[in-house]
Amino acid sequence: MVSLRRPGSRPLNFCLPSYAHLRRLPHAMLAMMVGLFALLWQATPSFAQDKKSVAVLTIEGGTPKLQKAIENALKKDYTLIPETKWNAAAKKLNVTGHGTEDVAMVANDQKVDVVITGKVKTDKDTGTWKLNIAARHGASGKPVGKLSYDLKSEKVDAATISMVEAEIGPAVVQAIAGPPAEKPVVAQFEPPPSTPNATLGKDEDPIAKLAREEAAKRQREQELSRPIYYPFVDASAGAIIGGRSFSYTEDADPASTLKCYDLDKRVPDPKDPGGRGYVSRYLPYKRGSTPACPGFATSVAAGVRADVTAYPLAFLRVNPVKGLGLGATFDYMFWPDSKYGSGTSQVLLNTREWRVEGGLRYHYNILNKRNMPSVLFNAQYGAHFFAVAKEQKQYDYLDENFNPKKADGINDHGLPDILYQYVTIGLGARIPYFVTEKLYFAGLVHFNFHVPLSYGEITNRFDSSNTDTSSGPVPEIYGNGGFGPASGWGLRANVTLVEAMLWKGLTVRLSGYYEMFQYTFDLGKNLASQDPGDVATGRDSRHLAAGASDNYFGGVIQVGYQY
Repeated sequence: MVSLRRPGSRPLNFCLPSYAHLRRLPHAMLAMMVGLFALLWQATPSFAQDKKSVAVLTIEGGTPKLQKAIENALKKDYTLIPETKWNAAAKKLNVTGHGTEDVAMVANDQKVDVVITGKVKTDKDTGTWKLNIAARHGASGKPVGKLSYDLKSEKVDAATISMVEAEIGPAVVQAIAGPPAEKPVVAQFEPPPSTPNATLGKDEDPIAKLAREEAAKRQREQELSRPIYYPFVDASAGAIIGGRSFSYTEDADPASTLKCYDLDKRVPDPKDPGGRGYVSRYLPYKRGSTPACPGFATSVAAGVRADVTAYPLAFLRVNPVKGLGLGATFDYMFWPDSKYGSGTSQVLLNTREWRVEGGLRYHYNILNKRNMPSVLFNAQYGAHFFAVAKEQKQYDYLDENFNPKKADGINDHGLPDILYQYVTIGLGARIPYFVTEKLYFAGLVHFNFHVPLSYGEITNRFDSSNTDTSSGPVPEIYGNGGFGPASGWGLRANVTLVEAMLWKGLTVRLSGYYEMFQYTFDLGKNLASQDPGDVATGRDSRHLAAGASDNYFGGVIQVGYQY
């Protein structure tokens, strides 16, 4: 012991360790280091075990950026199981889907705590796109943390990817906690069945359950590949309230020669008294004593319509060809008898009308969404018939020896039969204005341009080929006949105010239409400047007029079904 003293203070004592203490010091330090190492060794496994494992499976319809964003958000806090390892285990276990039991089977085999699955899908009714992501509890396979996002299109945008990256972590935490505990079922006594022939555990048969899940999957895929707005068949029937007006081109001035004329007889050419040539004498049609063209006054009748279109390519996944189809429309009108004349001389004439069109029809939903507009197109052949009954009539004429004769002929009252045959090209649009999962309301607009191929009897010269009257009159000229060759065009405008799909494929349509044909007669082009009798040749036909205008209009209500 050494003692040191400072002036005015107590002594300070220092003890030097003995030899025995020095020998025990290394053993104590070694024991302390072993204890510290054991403590660290025990703590390290505990930390590793707290880091849960997560398998991020491919998001169906997603993008690589979405997949990478999910992995980046989770890799810091969780151990990520490579998808190749998951797929290898699934193949070994013969698992092909991402159903609850499928996920649980693979997750338990690989000791995975959470499984991320997802899909981009479209709503079959509204046509909108959604991204659904589920964080599934590995042990049970049940989706616990569910995320859902509305998309502008089938492509996942950057803003949605950012939201997924921010919200996937909390969803995984929920999945780790597991699904909520199910309420215990209180057993109730039930008497045994009187006929115990049911197979035990039939509902739990995994093969039957897998078959049901596969069938449901096929149905979902079919709904995605063929949305409700691309039907295989669109068929309907309906009622028509339609009208018609027909008039010839004429000048209202009584002194004008731009009128309508009926063949009176063939007479010797007054400009060549010594010759044997003949010319046609035409008399103007009159209303009372005033020259006026005949016509069909504006009238209305009821009718029926049948329409069907088949789209055989609707099953394809290529949207631009889904709406390509073939269809036909048939209209028949129930016209009352037409009245001709007045008073006691008035007669009733049977009147008939029908129309048929058929050919290529096409519709294309531009953005592939039910609540978005569609483009419409058609290229078809059409035939439109309208006829008013004719009467028998006797005509007086002079034969080649200038002897008076009579001929039995036809009085068509200036309205020969009409049969328009045409090619029509149409464009239009379908514009939805109220769409939900169960209801659909839209409006349609169509415009068709007609190219006439023929006009029917109205453009014949005479009914018989034996009408050579250059050397004398023949009675055949008083039969059926028209105004001679014509040229013209037609158009139709269709507006559907309401197209309503009220229940499944049940469809109601309320529409209106206007159609017209305009044409000119070659033999009547110069009527405004020349009297018909002034020209001896080149104007031989049963009637003469400059042109005609034929107009149709009405409304249609149809009830049908789209499948």
